[in-house]
Amino acid sequence: MTIRAAAATLATSVLVLAAGSAAHAGRDPEGDTHAKPGDDAGYHLGYPAPTLSWHGCTRTSSQVTPADQDEEDGVPAQPTRGNKQSKVTWTVTPSTTASSGYVVSWKVADGWTICGAQAAVLGRDPAQAFDLVMQTGYTSQRGKGSTVTSGAETIQVKVTKKQLQEEGRDPMYAGTYSIVKVYSLTVFIKKLIKKHR
Repeated sequence: MTIRAAAATLATSVLVLAAGSAAHAGRDPEGDTHAKPGDDAGYHLGYPAPTLSWHGCTRTSSQVTPADQDEEDGVPAQPTRGNKQSKVTWTVTPSTTASSGYVVSWKVADGWTICGAQAAVLGRDPAQAFDLVMQTGYTSQRGKGSTVTSGAETIQVKVTKKQLQEEGRDPMYAGTYSIVKVYSLTVFIKKLIKKHR
């Protein structure tokens, strides 16, 4: 095991924040029903498993990527299947240019809309000697979305010392992490309300 992998194991076993505990001053993106699907990309949610709600929505569909799960580093082998799994069509294709090695895209069924997306990821901060496994807000459109199709992920996850101290965690894990691997994605959806005339 490399020093980076060994440190990541330590980091993920120590840094397990409760979902929603990372709320930024006065704002809760989990319950923010006015947020757009692309809002809060890079919002740190702690342990690499989806929250119970995101942008006020609780219905979900999930997809695991073929990326190595790094289970010794604290990544669950499989996220919970969504409670509306069939309402999102997933496509996973190999990529020769995307940093994560795969392109994952999704499209919501007619009559439904996407509230937001979350991803279980491996984050890397060049200032740290370890990688960090975590859950973060991801970006999407209302009807569809995709991970990057070429190049590197541009979403960065900021973990602050203040946030860690408030949670009683070691502030050494603070940093700005780039996404180097996407393990799974969860799309939060809701049924569109039909307007009667």
